[in-house]
Amino acid sequence: MCYVLNIANEFDCGHLVVFTRERIDCNSTTCALSASHQLGCRDCSSTCRQSLIQEQTWTSGRLCRPCESCLSK
Repeated sequence: MCYVLNIANEFDCGHLVVFTRERIDCNSTTCALSASHQLGCRDCSSTCRQSLIQEQTWTSGRLCRPCESCLSK
């Protein structure tokens, strides 16, 4: 099913800082949020998924320094 992908950097302090968010299309005809969902679907509310699944986070890399929040303390 469709979901939001958070792409983040991990810092030495352990914090993850999200720098971009993308909506990922599942390409399913039975997902009302997908571009592949069929127009004119009969009884869509009971046969098709109506919401995003849980957000996912992907760590693009680890930065060898504290995050901005920790630096400002």
